[in-house]
Amino acid sequence: MRGQYRIGLRGACGALLALALMGAFQAVGKSVDKTAAMHHLKLNEVRMLGSHNSYRPAPTVDSQTRIQALAPALFATLLYGHSTFEQQLALGLRQFELDVVTDPLGGLFAGPYATSDRATRRTMARPGAKVLHIPLIDYPSHCLTFRTCLLIFANWSNAHPDHAPIVILVNSSDFPQRPPQWTNNAVFDSSAIDALNTDIFAVIGRRRTVTPDDVRGRQATLRDAVIAKAWPTVNELKGKFIFVLDGSLAHEAMLRDRHPSLAGRAMFGWYDEAAPEAAMFNIQNPVSEGDRIRRLVSAGFIVRTRSDANIAERTRNALAATKARGKALGNPNGAAALRRAAKGNADAVRAVKAAADCHATKLAPVVAVIRAAGATSLASYADALNDRGILTPRGGRWHPSSVQNLLTRLSRLS
Repeated sequence: MRGQYRIGLRGACGALLALALMGAFQAVGKSVDKTAAMHHLKLNEVRMLGSHNSYRPAPTVDSQTRIQALAPALFATLLYGHSTFEQQLALGLRQFELDVVTDPLGGLFAGPYATSDRATRRTMARPGAKVLHIPLIDYPSHCLTFRTCLLIFANWSNAHPDHAPIVILVNSSDFPQRPPQWTNNAVFDSSAIDALNTDIFAVIGRRRTVTPDDVRGRQATLRDAVIAKAWPTVNELKGKFIFVLDGSLAHEAMLRDRHPSLAGRAMFGWYDEAAPEAAMFNIQNPVSEGDRIRRLVSAGFIVRTRSDANIAERTRNALAATKARGKALGNPNGAAALRRAAKGNADAVRAVKAAADCHATKLAPVVAVIRAAGATSLASYADALNDRGILTPRGGRWHPSSVQNLLTRLSRLS
């Protein structure tokens, strides 16, 4: 989530750092032997698949009840979640997003944990950045503090020292006072931005952190180094982390204030293409801004975009294009005949399949929770999904047959 009270609407199939890593890197615009030449590619020459709001677990029944009561308009957009960081890493994801909030004196976000165990209460009372989505409404997280999240990644890295580089977006979010619901003032200032850099070096360590200084080298500015394509190779990045501040314009300005070209900083940021600090870009729509993305990547920049952008819109456009060509939608012999014959409008079919894949991916963590709770039959999965208020892709209730379709699709995607 970015900025003040802006809600992230994407789930597990969202983030694509254009630079899809599902088990291995994929070269951009190059044909290579994956086992031989891949490690010699530079960071800006590969693509990496990641997750949005990576810290957020699938909402429990209690969480769903709370969201429906306090923010009913957001309920449908928040029916997604992720498995643990370790499980996401095991799937091959290498880009993660953490929503961080400033809590310099401690206790600003402790309210919902007043009846939790002592250790949790003490954690939320301590000074330091916390990790959550929306205070009071959508706050569950796989890790309560920024440092705890970083420690999970550090421990995993220790156990897998030759891992491919991991990119972590640090999404700094402001929550100013909005009485009577929210009476605290949690807004980042320069010292809070400095603290994030300190946390990264303290937990991950300078040796494992690829910084703007490392990329700039002897070039005058970070941008100069990027244009010169001075990014390190995948082989040089084994076991290392790259951090990017994903905040408001004010936060990005604080990051570079007194740190030209981000000298001494642990994090990269989003800056204007002409800025000395320009290295990475956050472009939400790869469809309408595809030409810009290709231009930036060709120049040496790294772009973070969405692999699930506007799926519903693309589906509608594909269907509209079919109608415009004078084709009747549907088949008098039924959809099954089309599937058996592998026929139908290619654009529409691709769009519908993409939407179904995205929906299934978003439900993967929920399916994992249901499985862990002891579900063994298709009917028990259907009951659990229906109890959670989760709808099928067509907006209906779950039945054993639709659960079977979901599980089959998830198996194929994995």
